[in-house]
Amino acid sequence: MKHQNWRVSTNVHQNHGPGPEQWVLLNKWFDQYLKGVDQQIPITPPSTFQVNGQQATFTVTPADPPRLVDTEIYYSYDPNSRTRFWNRAEATRSGPTWSVDLTVHQDLPLYVFALCRYRLPQAVPLEHGEASTFTLNSQEHMLVPEKVELAALATLPKTRTVFEDFQNGIQDWSTRDQRTIRTYKFQSPDLDRSNGKKLSLTIDPQGKRLSVRLSVGSGFLRREDNLGNFWWVKSVQGQGPQEILIGREDFKSDSGKTLEWSKIATLEITLVDQATQAKLDLTSPEGHAVLQLIKLVDGDESG
Repeated sequence: MKHQNWRVSTNVHQNHGPGPEQWVLLNKWFDQYLKGVDQQIPITPPSTFQVNGQQATFTVTPADPPRLVDTEIYYSYDPNSRTRFWNRAEATRSGPTWSVDLTVHQDLPLYVFALCRYRLPQAVPLEHGEASTFTLNSQEHMLVPEKVELAALATLPKTRTVFEDFQNGIQDWSTRDQRTIRTYKFQSPDLDRSNGKKLSLTIDPQGKRLSVRLSVGSGFLRREDNLGNFWWVKSVQGQGPQEILIGREDFKSDSGKTLEWSKIATLEITLVDQATQAKLDLTSPEGHAVLQLIKLVDGDESG
């Protein structure tokens, strides 16, 4: 662009899918820079990125602190921008500045940016729903070695023992309809995705008869890793939490191929109340009281 009046706002875990916090900022940007009506859009959050040996330090100091709701820092070592899972870092705050130290791995890139969430004076109605906050990204900083070795991703420590427990809501997920949830988390290199694992779901139907529907896809991975699309469906009912174990071979596909955990780009989960045919809201605490826990466990492990 021929000017510096641009901003970046991303729906972190959704490709080609701006959410309410992005749409409201887009509308404000048009009003400010095309209509000339001041919308008091903060500047792009100032940030720094320094590398010292095997450690990188990122800092961000968002403008307009009175309106600032939250600051989130995300990073990734995955060079595939289309299927990259953005990990949220455990940032440290000192006054107006947030910072994080990240490990630099040999033969792997490092990408990092901050997402700053600002409060609107009042909720703004949109075509679908409304927004009371908007997000503004810092510059994305990156360290890219001359030679990138994709195989090095597999050597990173497998520190993620729980796929999802919803303690942070749907921080690692996206949604288009405020019901079904979707994630790229299978592409997180800290997850043990060996093929001997089974997918474990802990679900409390709460007396209802539910249809549990999983959809997975390998789109936009490397050609040799693109296995196509798979699905799995099961009815569950009863009271109290119950564990469902799902093997790779339990997923169906039109191609007849067998799924591989490491070759899942996206996982999508839908729960449907069979009595009403209504989807459960898996973005809400009520939905997380039903879908409680997701893990990858050893094939002979349960409970």
